[in-house]
Parts: sequence; C-alpha cells; structure tokens
Amino acid sequence: MKEKLYTIGYMIAVAAVFTSGVTAAKLATEEQVRLNEEARFQAVVLRVLGLEGGAPLSPAEVKALFARRIEKKTVDGLTVYCGYADDEQTQLVGYAFPVGGMGLWSKIEGMLALNKALDTVIVIDFTKQSETPGLGGRITEPWFRDQFKGKTIGARDDTGRYLRFMAQDKALTVNEVHGITGATMTTDGLDAFLNRDIERIRKAMGKAGDRE
Repeated sequence: MKEKLYTIGYMIAVAAVFTSGVTAAKLATEEQVRLNEEARFQAVVLRVLGLEGGAPLSPAEVKALFARRIEKKTVDGLTVYCGYADDEQTQLVGYAFPVGGMGLWSKIEGMLALNKALDTVIVIDFTKQSETPGLGGRITEPWFRDQFKGKTIGARDDTGRYLRFMAQDKALTVNEVHGITGATMTTDGLDAFLNRDIERIRKAMGKAGDRE
C-alpha cells in the first residue's frame, strides 16, 4: 500500500513539475512573441515616417528610438503617430496613421505617413494582406509602394479622390500611381479605403488644430 501511495505521489510530483515548466515556457514564449510583434509594429511606424535610418535595428533599439521620436495621440477617435526628427520632439516630420479595408479576399492593413502639412505622402507600407500571389499580393513589393513617395495630397481631384490609381500604360500626374494589371479588385479596394482614410485624418487633424 505504501509503495502504491509513494508511486502515486511521485507521479503527481513529476506531473506538477512538468506542468509548471511547460506553463513557464509558454508564458515566456508568449511574452517574447508579444515583444517581437510590438517591435515590428514600431519599426513600421518609424520606417514610414523616414525615422528608422539605414542600418538594421534590434528590437531594443527600435523600442528606444520609438520612445524618443514618436508621440501617440488619439484625435477625434483616430490613432495618430506624430514623428519627430529630434529626441526633444520639437521638429515635427509628419503623421503616420493606420489604413485598411477590404481587398479581393480579405482585409488589407497598412500604415500611411503624411508630412506635417498633410499634403504629401512620405511612405506607405502594407503590413497585412492575403491577396493573390503574383497579382494583388504585389502591393507589398517595393516598386508598388515606392510609387506613393512624394505624391501630392491636395484638394480632391475631379473624380473626388486624393489619390488615383491608373492603368500601367498611363502617364501619371502628382496624385496618381499605377495600379496592378490583373488585380482590379485589389486596386479598387486600395482606392476606396486609402481615399476614405485620408479624408478622415485630414478632417480629424484639422478639427483638432494639430497641424503645424
């Protein structure tokens, strides 16, 4: 009887130790995943505002730079990241804000940065998409994203847009970029949500008087 009790007790003790170890490892892994995801997000904000610099940064360096150069605000219900060229946060570079909407298959998410006057694109980055590889999925390719740099966001044009997507064979004006041939639904989705979100942020920042 004692032998059986000893065996049972031993098994319970081993199970407890094993369970505790697995739980501790799981919690540590989850925390590391969270920190990595946070660093990736912060790196995107820094990158679209042109503040990340040329050299790759470690997660700790990203976190430190983000803390020094980025001020997070909620303006009229919208999240806005104000980017500064200096650690004292006196030289405003521009604003970054989340953008997103439906593509062909699912929601596309990204981060768009505009200059402090809200009339020029600094950089755009698409962080989540499930579009067709080789077609709509090309929105993450540098050639596509780089088109947006320096594009003018003035008054709405004659089509009611701030940004306009054109066919590949069309010459571009100051507020136009080329769409992706064969990815009409993805391009239409981008057209809709980017122009919608630009309108929202311009209205919100104007109402708040935060434009400098």
